[in-house]
Parts: sequence; C-alpha cells; structure tokens
Amino acid sequence: MFPFTFAVETLTGHQVSGIVQLPLCVYSSQFRRGTHLVWRFEVFDTSTAKRLTSLDSPSVKLVLENGQELTARFARKAGTGPWTWVAAWDVPADYPLGEIGYTIAVQSKDGRTGTYDPNKAALINKDR
Repeated sequence: MFPFTFAVETLTGHQVSGIVQLPLCVYSSQFRRGTHLVWRFEVFDTSTAKRLTSLDSPSVKLVLENGQELTARFARKAGTGPWTWVAAWDVPADYPLGEIGYTIAVQSKDGRTGTYDPNKAALINKDR
C-alpha cells in the first residue's frame, strides 16, 4: 500500500545574508528569511524493510510549494556522521511569511513511487 516510509527533520543552517546564525544545524520548525534551511531524512522501503541509499539509484527530490525542485543527495550528517538524504534551500529575503509547504518525492529504479507530505498522516491496519 505504501512503498516507502520516511523519517524527516528540518534544521537551521547559516544565514545567507552574511550574518552567521548560531548555533548551526539545530532542529527547528521556524526559520527566518535568509536562513539556509536543511532537510535531513531517511527513506525506508516497506517491501524489504531496508533503508533506501544512493546504491539503490533512486530519484529523490524535495518539491517546494512554488514548484521548485531540489534534488536530494545522500551524504554524511555534518560530514562525519551516519549517512542520510539531504536537501537544502536558502529562504529568499522576500519570501512571504507563513508556512513553507513541501513534499518529498521518491521513485525507485523499479518504478515504484512514494511521496512524503508533512501535512498528511496515514492510518494503517495493525493486524497486517
């Protein structure tokens, strides 16, 4: 029913305007204009119960509500930690205040697709 499941976190990065925002890489759900917003996430294949990695050759994109697509890359957390998918975006100085809508779209090399939408939740049958 659901080909993939996701574990997603959003973090603050540096200030794009040249003023460094400290601390960096802190979990957050609120961001200022000019912030380097980072999404770090894992994707799990529900048919195999394994993490999807770059070795699986998937297409992984983060799509902003304005249609802009950010290709995610598989990288180490902070350059030295465990591997996760990462996408980042500099919030424009004139971006409207309010929610930043996004989805994460995954397509496996065998053609299965799945989408993470933070505004939706799935109900499942626990007996399955």
